[in-house]
Amino acid sequence: MNMRKIGLCSISTNHRAKEHIARASAIIESIGIECFSFFVDERCDESADIVVALGGDGTILRSKKYAKQHGVPVLGVNIGRIGFLSECGIEELGQAINKIQNDAHTVEHNMMLTCTMHDGTKTECTNDFIIYKSRLGSIANFEIMIGGSSYGTVFGDGLVVCTPLGSTGYSLSAGGSIISTSVSAIGVTPICSHSLGARHLIAPAQTDIPIIVNMLSEGILSNDGCEEFKLHIGDSLVITPSNSCFDLIRFKSRNLYNIVRSKLI
Repeated sequence: MNMRKIGLCSISTNHRAKEHIARASAIIESIGIECFSFFVDERCDESADIVVALGGDGTILRSKKYAKQHGVPVLGVNIGRIGFLSECGIEELGQAINKIQNDAHTVEHNMMLTCTMHDGTKTECTNDFIIYKSRLGSIANFEIMIGGSSYGTVFGDGLVVCTPLGSTGYSLSAGGSIISTSVSAIGVTPICSHSLGARHLIAPAQTDIPIIVNMLSEGILSNDGCEEFKLHIGDSLVITPSNSCFDLIRFKSRNLYNIVRSKLI
């Protein structure tokens, strides 16, 4: 890949963001590539060949707004704690850029999900939608429908509906399975269910088999931890695969199983 310009993004609330951006800029410019920086919570109209997300998984997920707007892939550089979505550390950034220039990389097209709410409002996620109880001490109550068939009524703290990419996040902590990013599937995981029969489910990712959540209590919907929407009794959520995807730069020496072993075991 012949790169002329790289966009660097970080989260403004990170007190060391400017320090990380300065270090990454020096590395990239030493290779002879122009770069600019922006914060993920700001609009940026300047174009780049790729975007380098400096931070943890939250920063990488929030970089999707810029990546989608400009149609470019994201290279995750871990400066956080786990960095499951990242591909290298900042000390390896120079090597990573050289690999991309030499085409020693792949672009992983990760599926996203769309949630259509009762009033027609649509929102997307890359990792997961989390439906949880409205207040501490209460119990969430909702019915789950998959492809027109009832999966049952769930009582508990909430529900995680995740993509394969997001299956290593909250869903995994709640007892869900790890889903390979090469599989077109959706994970449905109850959170602290007050029922012995409520178990994690992997459903096919097909637009004609929607996952419908009918709210039987007040609740809150979160998309990748970025936004929150209030839910009321009687509201219905329809979750389907999105037409969009989230492109991550991956190197051939790393795969899902290597990452799981190094990050989680």
